[in-house]
Amino acid sequence: MYLSWIDYTVFVLLLIFSCGIGIYQGCIRSKQTSTKEFLLANGRMKILPTAMSLLASLTSAASLLGMPVEFYYFGSMLVYCVVPWFIGTYLTMKFFIPKFHYVGNASIYAYLEQRFSLTIRILVTGSFILVTILSMATILYGPSIALSQVTGLNIWLSVGLCGIVCTVYTSIGGMKAVIWTDVIQASIMFIGLTLSIIFGFIDLGGVSKVFEIVNNGNRLQFADIRLDLSIRYTFWSIFIGVIFSSTAQYACIQTQAQRYMCVKDTKTAQRVAWTNYV
Repeated sequence: MYLSWIDYTVFVLLLIFSCGIGIYQGCIRSKQTSTKEFLLANGRMKILPTAMSLLASLTSAASLLGMPVEFYYFGSMLVYCVVPWFIGTYLTMKFFIPKFHYVGNASIYAYLEQRFSLTIRILVTGSFILVTILSMATILYGPSIALSQVTGLNIWLSVGLCGIVCTVYTSIGGMKAVIWTDVIQASIMFIGLTLSIIFGFIDLGGVSKVFEIVNNGNRLQFADIRLDLSIRYTFWSIFIGVIFSSTAQYACIQTQAQRYMCVKDTKTAQRVAWTNYV
């Protein structure tokens, strides 16, 4: 079953708005005359849009498609992620964000050169580029498969279209365009998820019916504290693993950490991190 005209309209408008934001930020509102303006928005971004951009950059379409599957097959232990995420956010806010603003460089890996050597910086930067290329391939390919199934659009055309649109608004509008486009995308994701939950409850007969089905299927799991490495999700694997993974995502990846530099000072950047967590 293909999408309706409403779905196509939303999809096309999203692409048009994304390109339009890039053109507006790069050619009309500002000429992007400096590197700081292009890469860091001159440090003038507000807390809420920056936090929403941080959220959107961490929540890919692959995550939206994959997380429900994880819950369906492996139960609800993943809800414990909120606790280690809090710790990861605190570590980022307390130790990393002040250092980013102290160094004052668009690249967070500049500190590695100051602290260690140019060789270390090049190695870490090269690793980041390689990981980003591989992850972006997955992020683009997975949703493109889903899009091709519901639209009949050729999968490679879908990949190319999304890639071209993102390249256009990023290269023209810089970080301002990226952040404001992320705001639109985050809003659409939030609305879509909310409506999916509401209509899902309605279609299945209400909240109580949903929890009855989930309970009968043994999907409500909140007390697995076994120290068994063969089990996919336990309290300990989630608690320990997500502390490291969330800290790495929030503080050690250029695409995320660069957003902390788009606000005026350290305290504002710390508020961005907390707002993103909430």
